[in-house]
Amino acid sequence: MKNSDFILDYIGGDHDRRLGTNAIEIKNKIKEIDQGDGVIIVPDIGSSILNARAAINLLSAENGNDASEYIKVFNGPFLEGLLAMVVVNDENETVNSLMDVGLETVINWKK
Repeated sequence: MKNSDFILDYIGGDHDRRLGTNAIEIKNKIKEIDQGDGVIIVPDIGSSILNARAAINLLSAENGNDASEYIKVFNGPFLEGLLAMVVVNDENETVNSLMDVGLETVINWKK
């Protein structure tokens, strides 16, 4: 279903890889996979949203810039948003346009 070559990766679990997330591990994963075009984080529940935002704050402090300009947290239905963004993504899409696709999915889903 992927239209182009982009990284689709996963990070989850606490120190023993069970439940939860860890802001430092999220930050490290972002650094590992970012190819310069930005990253979209698609968290599943509240605590992972908080940890994703904390990871962005850690990167901002580490890099001396506003990492939220190129790292986005999708706050919508996990599966629907992720699937829509994967299917639509190609070399012409940006992080912001993909976020719009995910949000449109939410709007259309509620109709």
